[in-house]
Amino acid sequence: MKNLYLLIVGLIILPIVAAVAQTSDWIGTLQTTDKPSPIRLRLEQHGKETNGSLFVPSERILMTPIAAVHQDDERISFSVKTMSAEYKFTAKITGSQMTGEMTSEDKKLSFQMLRLAQVNKSKYFGIYRFADSHYVYIRTWDELGPDQLTYITDEGLAGPLYPSSAISFFSGPSLMIPLPQELKVTFVVNNKNEVTDLKWEDKTGKEKSAKKIALSEEEVEFSDANVKLAGSLVLPNGKKPFPALVLVHGSGPVTRDFFGPIAYLFANHGIAVLSYDKRGNGKSEGDWLETGFDVLADDVLAAVTYLKSRKEIDASHIGLFGVSQGGWIIPLAAAKSKDVAFAVLVSAPAVSPLTQDETRTREELRLAGSSEEEINKAISDYKNQMDGLMSDEGLQWVQSEIKKAKDAGNTELLSANGPENPRFLLWLRTILHYDPLPALEKMKCPVLAVYGELDRGVTVADNRNLLESTLKKGGTQDVTVVILPNADHALIECKTGSASEFPYLHRFVPGFFETVLHWVSKHAE
Repeated sequence: MKNLYLLIVGLIILPIVAAVAQTSDWIGTLQTTDKPSPIRLRLEQHGKETNGSLFVPSERILMTPIAAVHQDDERISFSVKTMSAEYKFTAKITGSQMTGEMTSEDKKLSFQMLRLAQVNKSKYFGIYRFADSHYVYIRTWDELGPDQLTYITDEGLAGPLYPSSAISFFSGPSLMIPLPQELKVTFVVNNKNEVTDLKWEDKTGKEKSAKKIALSEEEVEFSDANVKLAGSLVLPNGKKPFPALVLVHGSGPVTRDFFGPIAYLFANHGIAVLSYDKRGNGKSEGDWLETGFDVLADDVLAAVTYLKSRKEIDASHIGLFGVSQGGWIIPLAAAKSKDVAFAVLVSAPAVSPLTQDETRTREELRLAGSSEEEINKAISDYKNQMDGLMSDEGLQWVQSEIKKAKDAGNTELLSANGPENPRFLLWLRTILHYDPLPALEKMKCPVLAVYGELDRGVTVADNRNLLESTLKKGGTQDVTVVILPNADHALIECKTGSASEFPYLHRFVPGFFETVLHWVSKHAE
């Protein structure tokens, strides 16, 4: 049982690291043989001692601690060990720029990084209107890393904003490749140090300005039983009361920023939005690893109940919007309450988590060029491991590992989001064979389901017809299913849909925003 693991293919999210006396963050690219890879370094200085962590996904260096650090004003060197290799880094520091080489037994690659300024990112949150009546929405977005300031335009372009000063930011060619700089954004502040405008300069040097729009956003709290949940309520401008959406998370330890700037997209079209921190994350109490989908659905309904208490909200037009795992949770919530007026399911599975993970594993291995024999063996091994996890012996082993970690005071392990955490494995046992069809059959509200044609986890073939037929079997007559071409699991425009492609993408697929906004506006009347 010691080899028990879950094969997970997906985006690696940078963990939140506690602030220290002197911390510097560096972002850049490592030039590999075929294409650049993102590289991110955090340095922490404690007196004369320097340590930190490094992120280079192409080498499976995933915020790994660095060692043997030697640094002066002009140079730095350090090393990193993974399970398969040891890497040495040497670099020259010139002002805010670091250039150097990464070497291992069989590689010698160059890298370049820029030092990021320390800023209060919430200062820049908001909706900005260009003179041509297009908009850009700016907020932190969990998908690109905790507290990563991100822009999304109404045309679907998306990317991180990296601070080079208190008012100057830059972005690279894609979601996770920061260099070369292809976008420069300069924020304009008034004499109260409040942001009023921004200047937008693209890679051609063309400039345009956008005015920040006044927006009502407030911190809110509500409770599910004895668990206090915290979030943000964004209210549109215009005539009250407003229709509203509760944003329902996907998987993992995520916050109200799981959807990032998309909350502002809805608000700019007259729809109030409540996004909240999943229990045990951000400012919310509780522990998501101690719950199943049913309890998370109750959290959603607690958010709906809170919205009903607000005089600014039209209580008869409160809907739910969720992605991925949210597609399992929303039907449970809607089946329990008539207060859910409509639901938008994006990349929603109509199969169990076990089946979804098998499909994702098979699809990713096929895209990576594995033979059918290799794929079948990987799936067989995965099924055997999951059978072991679900057995009585598996339960005893997991409980024993939890006790060992608790006795050792290993809180970091017990809070990790992955199979290395025995508490995660215990939670996985509760949801692995979850059947979504009974809840889907009990839904009665109008439903919009949107799928990406190239989604490799929630495939159209496995889920589209099953979801639609089950909803209609239960009596839901108002069902709209849309398949968007060239779209992945996150509805980002892509070529293959592989998770490894995500860092190099840069826009939501055309038609996604328009489809959702049109449907929601129609059902919020």
